[in-house]
Amino acid sequence: MEFANHDVLCLCALLRGLLALNPDTAQGLPHDTAEIHGAALKAVCGLTAPELAFPHAGGTEEESIEQQNRLLHCYLEVLCAAVVETGLLEALLPAALAHAQRDLALGRESTHGWRVLALLAALMLEADAAEPSAGDPSPPPLRFREVLICRADQLGSLLEAVLASGCPEPARLKELVVNCAILSAGLAAHCVPDCPDDGFTLACRMLLATGLDLCCGQGPDVATLLVALATIAANVGDLEISRARLQELIGGLHADDSRRARARLTRR
Repeated sequence: MEFANHDVLCLCALLRGLLALNPDTAQGLPHDTAEIHGAALKAVCGLTAPELAFPHAGGTEEESIEQQNRLLHCYLEVLCAAVVETGLLEALLPAALAHAQRDLALGRESTHGWRVLALLAALMLEADAAEPSAGDPSPPPLRFREVLICRADQLGSLLEAVLASGCPEPARLKELVVNCAILSAGLAAHCVPDCPDDGFTLACRMLLATGLDLCCGQGPDVATLLVALATIAANVGDLEISRARLQELIGGLHADDSRRARARLTRR
């Protein structure tokens, strides 16, 4: 960020240029282009880090939590605008997919794929909170959501590649399911009726089936996972066929965790 003088638009433009290069097919590029490509992906995935919203923080606690949250939301709105204006998604999704497929071929976990989905989910949350106004009928987060909806098939291909690499850690599975619940909610609320299911919806159904198969045990994390799985099931139209398995898993929780999960499911 210092290289771009804390200019998010400039940084996104630079990263888009790096991600637009294809290390596998481009000729005449440096031998370490693949490493540079990976570093660019890692940098993009770190753009939602809260500390980037406070580049000149001096470590004091003078600002209230409310003020800090306001600054963070302002930064994320600027980030949404930069992503849209630079066309970063046009390069990000294909680049992340290429890396995920390369990792899959080498038998490695798709770390970049997970992080890209987390980044997009964080920006989608900003879209959920954004409201059009007379002064700004199309705020940046809403424009970001529109662009992402148009790329739902690419998003689905990325999720499929991530799933193909496996879900070895329960914490990572929970993170993936929660992020996809956020993304699927944003896409489902603005889908065109009677249109064929997009690639992300189909991939979320695969994630739902995987999560219901792997989910087991006790504790708040399992309860959170079940709520996120139920959210995905509702968003992709599979709630009825998943209901019995969800109820079975919720019934296996401790009483307090089960009560929290049922309360959250009832609210949804």
